[in-house]
Amino acid sequence: MILQQRSALIVEDNHDFSDIFQRLLAPWKLEIETATSLSSALEITSRRSFDLYTIDLNLADGDCEELLSRLAARGEPTASRCILVTSFPLIATAYTAFPIVSKAQISSLGPHLLRILGEPLEVAIQSSGATP
Repeated sequence: MILQQRSALIVEDNHDFSDIFQRLLAPWKLEIETATSLSSALEITSRRSFDLYTIDLNLADGDCEELLSRLAARGEPTASRCILVTSFPLIATAYTAFPIVSKAQISSLGPHLLRILGEPLEVAIQSSGATP
């Protein structure tokens, strides 16, 4: 059995945090695209869907509200596929339906990744005997 490659979109205007997210996602061997602005994220998501979205709540050209609205209007199960990331805890209270990860405690991303993606690819392959 061949496992289908899954994908992630990282929407983050801080290059260092985008790099951290990519490193954290490496064990899942995802096809990763990045967007550094709301406008680029909207353009990317108009073309395709992703298995995982990590979205910075506050971007230079707006907040994540428009992106979440467009994904939801298209039928994406946003609350089950999106992880919102923020440096501003007070803003996070407006998005109670979503898992919110503080950039100050980025290690708390792990449980959400396991819930959305399951075990990393190497673990899934070893468990199933499948080939990548």
